[in-house]
Order: sequence, then C-alpha cells, then structure tokens
Amino acid sequence: MKILAETEALFARLAAKPKTQAETLRDLIVPTLDKMQEERDRKSEFIGIPTGIPDLEVSLGGIRPGEL
Repeated sequence: MKILAETEALFARLAAKPKTQAETLRDLIVPTLDKMQEERDRKSEFIGIPTGIPDLEVSLGGIRPGEL
C-alpha cells in the first residue's frame, strides 16, 4: 500500500506541473545547423574540453558542454 500511495503522489505532482508546448522540428534543426556551421567556420580545430586521447580529439575536437 505504501508503494501505491507514493506512486499516486508522484503522478499527482507530475499532473500539477505546467504543460509546455512541444518544439517543432524546425525549432530544433535551425539552431543545431547554425551551431554546426559556426563550429565549421572556426579557425581552430579544437572545439571542446581536451580528453587527453589524441585520436579521440582528432575525431571529436574535444568534448563539448552537455556531452560528458
């Protein structure tokens, strides 16, 4: 019964959260493509945080924020 009560409380909290509108594909793709073009146009090959693994850094250009 305790598990059921906790589950019901969790669902109640989730239902009370404000609902947000889903993003369209265009909302997601345009900023991503802009960022990719910006990274391509940079003079430096290295973009992110160094990994210390040369082959990985050549492939990725380092680890970017949110990728770790």
